[in-house]
Amino acid sequence: MYKLFATIVKDTRVLARDKVGLIFIFGMPILLVLIVTSIQNSTFEMASRKMVPLLVCNKDTGASSLEFLQAVDKIGLFRLIETPASESEQTIRERVQQKDALLGLVIPADFSARMAARAKNVSDKALTSFGLDSTRHGGDITTMPLPLYYHPILQESFRHSTEGALYSALQLVESKQILKTLYFSLNEKELPDSLEKELLSTRTLITELPVSRNGSRYTPNASQHNVPAWTIFAMFF
Repeated sequence: MYKLFATIVKDTRVLARDKVGLIFIFGMPILLVLIVTSIQNSTFEMASRKMVPLLVCNKDTGASSLEFLQAVDKIGLFRLIETPASESEQTIRERVQQKDALLGLVIPADFSARMAARAKNVSDKALTSFGLDSTRHGGDITTMPLPLYYHPILQESFRHSTEGALYSALQLVESKQILKTLYFSLNEKELPDSLEKELLSTRTLITELPVSRNGSRYTPNASQHNVPAWTIFAMFF
């Protein structure tokens, strides 16, 4: 026991004399924790804890683009930053690169026209399948893809979730347009708002339930993730 105590005292004295070694052993891991934590915290705050800034350049003047932006705003995931329609896509890319927003969306000028044409095309197909007379206008019509620019700071899984949210908003607008067109073709009058809400409303709810030991919904931050890991690293170092 005495030999062990003497060894500890000796190693402590030797280590205390090596100032540079102490700095590298204890100072570098602490500095590394601070740097990594600050970077991750800034990323988490911009990408997960707050609404994601979405730079929107709407070059369309129709109603469908406005309905799409309203649907995106209702999701609650994005903070819309609208820009003048005169801005180019190169300007949008540069602003995203400069972190004016983490995402940039450009709505083309013919968005509403193509949405209406596609709704008419789908409605005509539905009427034809029902055995009703319908005047077809050309072949299949597809909407132009919406350019979505993103900053590389966003993780791939988070980008997929934002794309899914945008797709759901886009699908809602497209379904609404198809229903209106189909209803007008059958009844020659506009779709009532009450019926539209009834057809598009979601009745099945999803309830989120935490499975932690105490039922807490608390999510560890970047510091709580990194400090234990780098502490163990320092111990083995």
